[in-house]
Amino acid sequence: MPDPFPAIGARRTGKRVMRGFCAALATITLVAGCTSTDPVAIPSAPGPAPTTQVPGPDSTASSAGSRSTPRSIRCETYESYAVQPIERSADDITVGPLTWPGLRKWATGDPSRYGSPAAGEFKIGAEVARGATVTVAVAPEASAHAGLRYGQRWGYTPAQAVSFHACEDGDTAFIGGFYVKGKRCVPLDVRIGEEPPTRIVVSFFNGACPVHG
Repeated sequence: MPDPFPAIGARRTGKRVMRGFCAALATITLVAGCTSTDPVAIPSAPGPAPTTQVPGPDSTASSAGSRSTPRSIRCETYESYAVQPIERSADDITVGPLTWPGLRKWATGDPSRYGSPAAGEFKIGAEVARGATVTVAVAPEASAHAGLRYGQRWGYTPAQAVSFHACEDGDTAFIGGFYVKGKRCVPLDVRIGEEPPTRIVVSFFNGACPVHG
């Protein structure tokens, strides 16, 4: 399948990737100039994206992406990410070191502004504080209609669970998004390091949701 998020490859530093990844890529430099209310756009870059898994410690596990074996999203060459300070706001959804910028506004937003509603594909970066590891898993009862579209080496195919490993030298924003069919309240389990998970419920264009799913 074609890569829906063109590869960036090596890390970017010194430039703020605008919230929601709505900045365009001019040649190889991320350019500012939009706000959190703009439609989300994923930066593009010259050159073809990898179409097969890149050999590495996680790519050989056929079950990677399940709740029992989360897909490992790392600070490495074959991942699309940027090292940048996290700038949080009331519109974000934040659990400990993990932030989805502007995701709270999706509850009442227009799905077409954030991706492709027909395909159930929506784009939003996951920002993780320096050196932190955070695992996010879709609750089992939502697995038939929701997934996490992070991981360049997997072609951003939906996974039921991913582990984000931020860079050791700075806050890290990983490019990707969600797979959600229809307007729904999606329960997610978020685990920081080896701590017990926290259950949150995210509204994907479905208005107010219960606090716990």
